[in-house]
Amino acid sequence: MQHREFLRSMAKRVAGLLLLISLVGTAHAQFGGFFNGNKKDKPIDVSSYPANVQQGYKVFKYACSECHTMARGLRTTQTPAMASYWVLQMQALPAADFNDKQVTEIIDFINYYQSHLPKEKQP
Repeated sequence: MQHREFLRSMAKRVAGLLLLISLVGTAHAQFGGFFNGNKKDKPIDVSSYPANVQQGYKVFKYACSECHTMARGLRTTQTPAMASYWVLQMQALPAADFNDKQVTEIIDFINYYQSHLPKEKQP
């Protein structure tokens, strides 16, 4: 009898601990990001970019670097259609913190940035 009570007690403690771990993990992902390697990002000089693209850079820097480095978001060259696809995929994530207007600004920035890469790096 004591053995069963002990096992039930331990099962409840383990379940509680697992719940706590999942809640902390969710909060960390939503508010702090698991991929906090963003300290290595080098700013991009957008001073010569059009004003709307500069705004897109600010949104990109804020929204995209929540979960991964900016370099990761710009590392691979992609067509404008693929840039749109991936930004919309990211917006659909539960922790995403950007609206449809900001999606357009991010996509415009990515497309402008990639269209101004050296020819050998363009898609």
